[in-house]
Amino acid sequence: MKENSGIDRFIEEIKNMFFHNELQYNDEILISNERHKFEIDSCIASLKEIKKSLDNQLSEDFFTIDLMSIYASLGRIIGEEVEDDLVNTIFSKFCMGK
Repeated sequence: MKENSGIDRFIEEIKNMFFHNELQYNDEILISNERHKFEIDSCIASLKEIKKSLDNQLSEDFFTIDLMSIYASLGRIIGEEVEDDLVNTIFSKFCMGK
């Protein structure tokens, strides 16, 4: 059987961290939901594509789909689905060939 050596010290250190304000925080964001991470990664990929389009001075037609993809991904994270009417309105204003 293993000895409990160090357990008391470990418990004391945990208490000190919580009760004597010795916890150190950083500014990192923690995403614990795998589905949310997938959606955020999708948004990042779309943003990179939008940046390429803007850097190449392409018209909105080239990145409207990426914008809608971001909107849909964020909607899935917060539980609001993109309505077809909104999608149709946006595409009617930014459709190719106008």
